[in-house]
Amino acid sequence: MRIFRFSDPLDRRYAVAVRRGTWTKDEHGHSVRIPPLLIEWEPGSTEIGDFCWPGFGDEMAVKRNVAEELRANFSGFELHEVQYVARAKGSKRRLSMPFPYTGPKLVDLQATRNVTFNPARSTVVRDDSGRLMLVGGERFESFLDEKRGRLEKHIPREAGRGLYVFEQDLNGDDFFKVSPFNWIFCTGRVVDFIRNRNLTNVSFLEMGELEPKGSGAHCDGPKQ
Repeated sequence: MRIFRFSDPLDRRYAVAVRRGTWTKDEHGHSVRIPPLLIEWEPGSTEIGDFCWPGFGDEMAVKRNVAEELRANFSGFELHEVQYVARAKGSKRRLSMPFPYTGPKLVDLQATRNVTFNPARSTVVRDDSGRLMLVGGERFESFLDEKRGRLEKHIPREAGRGLYVFEQDLNGDDFFKVSPFNWIFCTGRVVDFIRNRNLTNVSFLEMGELEPKGSGAHCDGPKQ
């Protein structure tokens, strides 16, 4: 079965929010976000999509009724409170969304299943800084056209490349994260469910496949 990551379609017909917290430090001193999710609405549309993207593709705020329907059919995630904050005093940007916010209730959807990829088959490499990079997944790449300016090119997933995850590690869940990447992943079942219901302001990028445990030869780690 193919696996996908949730992606912001950048559809400006829908309202845009940015996250403002809440942050704390973990045992290693790294900043981590904990509930509740604080969001601030950006100027622009006031139409609330079924999904909203206050982070960088790794945070999802979802309409409560949509999230409950997902929870009735799938597992591997928790729902937490979303709170709305006012624009900072003195800001010159006009706020389109009324405050206090009275629109559809949103919840913070956080994946709870964390798995690792199979290094024997996954095309994951280290860049010059030592950071792990996925090669071969579906993506959009920006490029500069002399006449039309900056454009984006859609690149499908390359056959046989991407992330390979052992299906048994999901323990039946359909929402999950793959360490060390921050994206929220899902199975093709979730993609079909969402697309069949024509839910708005959400897209998916194909990133790899599920496979049975024991597939592929042993490998000590990502490719250098």
